[in-house]
Parts: sequence; structure tokens; C-alpha cells
Amino acid sequence: MRFVVPRLGFALIDRQHARLAADVRVLQVAVKHGRPARSALGRLIRDTRRHFATEDRLMRLVGYADEAGHRALHEGVMSEMLRMRAMLATGKTLHPRHAEQIFEWLLHHTAEADRNLVGRLARR
Repeated sequence: MRFVVPRLGFALIDRQHARLAADVRVLQVAVKHGRPARSALGRLIRDTRRHFATEDRLMRLVGYADEAGHRALHEGVMSEMLRMRAMLATGKTLHPRHAEQIFEWLLHHTAEADRNLVGRLARR
């Protein structure tokens, strides 16, 4: 599966989305080939936190009306990634579907929530 997210026309967010898609791909390859996934997931978590921090700053900057809802989406996916990290810490393995679920979340989040945020940024 190819992990590519749509470009939204806001360079910083587009670069971060591309980085997250690459992180998901590395995680997916590791899981698929039975390699340790802990560092790949750790990198994805780190880059996701950076991306969310960027979006949080931008939402505050423009007084984004749905900031609370957008942050709730962030918290949900971060909770899921941390749950996966806890699974790995106990010796369990991830299924390839885990990486696909994260990517599906990223696609959905980009196509809807982030598109709305970028639209608000463009109007500012």
C-alpha cells in the first residue's frame, strides 16, 4: 500500500503530512516483515506530536472556531498510538492493519479537519 496524503497548499503542514506518511510506511514495512517496530512507532509518535503542536499554534494564532474539536481528534489518534507502543513494550506485536489504520486516520484528518484549518489560515 502506498502512503500518500493530499497536499493542502500550506507548505509547513504539507511537509509534515508527507513526513507522517513516510513514518507510517516505515512502520508498515517493519510490521509486515516481522522486524522490530518500536523505533518506527516511536518516530511516528514524535513526528505526530510535532505536527499537532504546529497545528495547535496555528489554531490559536487564527482563533480557529473548532479548535477544541480538532484537538480532540489529535488526542484520539495519539491515545491509539500510545496504546500500540504499550503493546510493543509488553512484547506483543503489531498487525499490518495497525499501520493501515493510522494512515487511514491521517488521510481522513487531512481531507477534512486539516483542510478546514488550512482554509481558515488562507482566509486570514
